[in-house]
Amino acid sequence: MKFKLGDKVTSKHLGLPMVGKVIGINAPELVFEQPDAPHPWDEVCPEWRERPIYYVKFNKPQRKMSLQEFQKLAEATNEVPLDLIDMYYQNNIPVERGSQYPEEELEKLE
Repeated sequence: MKFKLGDKVTSKHLGLPMVGKVIGINAPELVFEQPDAPHPWDEVCPEWRERPIYYVKFNKPQRKMSLQEFQKLAEATNEVPLDLIDMYYQNNIPVERGSQYPEEELEKLE
């Protein structure tokens, strides 16, 4: 395990840049019901299924997905009209106090 409870960390690629504290650690198969199904982390963190998943409490509430990530997802699924992406993002991606991250996505801060 690379991080322990209470470690201050920052994200590297996924979602908006954030700083927070590790408040939970879990095995990937306990976090996601379909561990072999395609997942958005596959592209950025290809080995995430073999390492712990960390729950990080943000220093301040924020959205865990950037507008650009939401737009990419919306374009791939064709579920959101392109001219309404910003409105859908503001109304459907909640402001949260924490999120889960694969181990290789986090970096420890001093």
